[in-house]
Amino acid sequence: MSWFSNLFRCWETTKELNYCEKSLTTCRNQYNKLLDKYEETDYELNTLKSQFGRKVSELTYAQKQIKELKDKVKDSGSNLYFIPETVGIIALTEVNSILKKHVKNVYLSDTKYKLIKKESMVDFLKWDKTDAYKYITTYYDCDDFSYRLMGQASIPAWADLAFGIAWSKSHAFNIFIDSKMQVYVIEPQTDRLIKIEDTTGAYSDIQLVVM
Repeated sequence: MSWFSNLFRCWETTKELNYCEKSLTTCRNQYNKLLDKYEETDYELNTLKSQFGRKVSELTYAQKQIKELKDKVKDSGSNLYFIPETVGIIALTEVNSILKKHVKNVYLSDTKYKLIKKESMVDFLKWDKTDAYKYITTYYDCDDFSYRLMGQASIPAWADLAFGIAWSKSHAFNIFIDSKMQVYVIEPQTDRLIKIEDTTGAYSDIQLVVM
């Protein structure tokens, strides 16, 4: 009987070994599949990293070229227009809500407006020559200055900005909303910027804005 028990145990052990061997084979196959997938993913990741690096280099080069072009435009005083730096877009209803806090009547001609960085507007005013014109009572006065500056901002890349003309009871000037939702008055005869909440005298009590 002893020899039979030993034989049975050997058979059971062999059976368990065969099962373990099959399990090990399955694990190896799964491991090899995962390894292949890892190598494939790693290759794709390295490819994407390489492509990203090239795009960053291209973007950096393009930004450098844009800056150089802007500097040339400002320095040359040519007829090329200054390109604004914009951040975000707001709807007509939001523009109206912002202006209505300070202005009695608002006329908006577009459904959406881009917001310009204040620094970009300052650069534009430095480039623009509206303030160099001579004031002539009745014939070339405040409204004409504001029209002229508005014309400068009514060209491609500028026409969709939150920028317009404003009238108080005694004066005409320009107005814009910057990228931080701050409303500024522009005196086109001097390029002076004034936060709308700080306006006094001829710049206060604004009756109408056309944008």
